[in-house]
Amino acid sequence: MKKGERLLKEIAYFKSLNSSISATEVGEYFGVAKNTIQDDIDRLKYHGCIFEATDGRSGGYILKSAPSVERLAVGWDKELLLKQMIEEAKGENKDLLREMTEELAIKTLEKDK
Repeated sequence: MKKGERLLKEIAYFKSLNSSISATEVGEYFGVAKNTIQDDIDRLKYHGCIFEATDGRSGGYILKSAPSVERLAVGWDKELLLKQMIEEAKGENKDLLREMTEELAIKTLEKDK
């Protein structure tokens, strides 16, 4: 799995949780080291994700908000236009637009800070 793909999946994973999770646990889930997850969280923050860090024995991270896939793909200024295009598309065109949007988001996440 490419780094950008993993980052996009990490956003979805964090969104699915209702509680704090440690970098170690996230790393185990994705098959990477704790340090990789900590670096990933820094990269996700750079791209607009907001995390809350929790202290203590059960400390970890909670994702408070994240940009949409569309925003990651084309930026905030074109996000609504892309969402509208996807909404108005039909059948295979809609699926193709969603796939292309995800690919653009992955490339954005792979860019260096």
